[in-house]
Amino acid sequence: MEFVHRLIAAEGPIHEEVFFLHTREVLHPKSFTTPKKKLIRAAVEQLAEDGRVAVDGEFFDLPDRPCRYARRPFPGLTKRTVERVAPAERRTALAGLIHDEPGRPYGEVVADAVRFFGWTAGTPGAKSALAGDLYRLRDQGRITGWPDSLVGAASS
Repeated sequence: MEFVHRLIAAEGPIHEEVFFLHTREVLHPKSFTTPKKKLIRAAVEQLAEDGRVAVDGEFFDLPDRPCRYARRPFPGLTKRTVERVAPAERRTALAGLIHDEPGRPYGEVVADAVRFFGWTAGTPGAKSALAGDLYRLRDQGRITGWPDSLVGAASS
């Protein structure tokens, strides 16, 4: 169970499928059987019940840990799909882009975030997910100047 906690602590917020992929890599693919996967899932559930892990939809993380970093894909490596990037991580990237260059319109910020995560304009769900994240940042009061001149609330 401690291995599961350490992996979530190091990788969180992490999508459930990515978590099991990384677990499989560490435990060797040939030995990662269905019963072992069930034991690991039970460990996640126990850690969540104990308050040591937070489960938010399909993402695992430490409880009440703010997402401070957004991860870009390394050149040449597989990019995460939109669904596998935690909303908190997407919002962190958006807030950072707005902070770095305040006063830009909504569309430019979304386009930069799409590129940040290694996606393209045609990546399914990318623009709608990022738009939803920007609406959430706006509704939380974390950004102002909607929609033509976005500024982080701390910068205004």
